[in-house]
Amino acid sequence: MAQLPGTFNPDEHPSDDFDPVPDGWYSAQIIDSEIINTRAGGQMLTISGEITDGDFSGRLFWDNLNIVNANEVAQRIANQRLGKYCAAVGLGPIDDTEDLHNIPFMVKLGIEPGEGQYRDKNIVKDAKPYENAPQQPATRGNRAAPQRSPAQSAGRQEQQTMAARSAAPARAGNQQRAAQQQRPQSGGARPWGQRSTSQTLDDDIPF
Repeated sequence: MAQLPGTFNPDEHPSDDFDPVPDGWYSAQIIDSEIINTRAGGQMLTISGEITDGDFSGRLFWDNLNIVNANEVAQRIANQRLGKYCAAVGLGPIDDTEDLHNIPFMVKLGIEPGEGQYRDKNIVKDAKPYENAPQQPATRGNRAAPQRSPAQSAGRQEQQTMAARSAAPARAGNQQRAAQQQRPQSGGARPWGQRSTSQTLDDDIPF
């Protein structure tokens, strides 16, 4: 038994028996994804998407991709479809499907006729980039890099300028010491007292 927090009236919560949306292209985004292990030992990627504009804004659609499957044809089709999603949202190689989330793209939906007790439903037929989508940051998925404010940028520039001024005297001192080390030292050995590095000894000459 499960005690409800109050009296539930089903008339106050009618079900959403939506008919499929018409065939065509829609602006959309992926809002959820999950990897599910199949009973046959494969893996299925389930994708949940949402139409984001027009008369059908807020309507959901789903796509199931057999990315690991004993049937090579089914696996190839699934990986090709995943590649379509990556291209549509402007991503290259990914290792987490969350990178696909919340990025605008265009999806082409079709209608698959129902059989028996199952009703007609929408299926994903294609995907492509959204031409009027807002420009995304140069990061993976929708995780933007932190941006500096104008005041922070000005402060950073001032710090770099002060650091450069502080380093100038140190560089000058280093150059002066290097020049002094290159000068010949007085009182040292004379050139004729030094052994030539080009001179060789012949062990066959008797002494």
